[in-house]
Amino acid sequence: MRPVLERACTHPVLIAEEGERFERGTVYICEPDQHLTLPTRSLGETVDDIDSLQE
Repeated sequence: MRPVLERACTHPVLIAEEGERFERGTVYICEPDQHLTLPTRSLGETVDDIDSLQE
């Protein structure tokens, strides 16, 4: 997915790291077997099983 996005846009495309503060103008994705969530304050969280998230 990352190479496809890098070719399609001018923004940097990064693999998100746990607890990383997201920067404006950057595309963040996860590894294929993870899901990226964006809770409050723009801190990223990666999870292996999206069904494990509490609502």
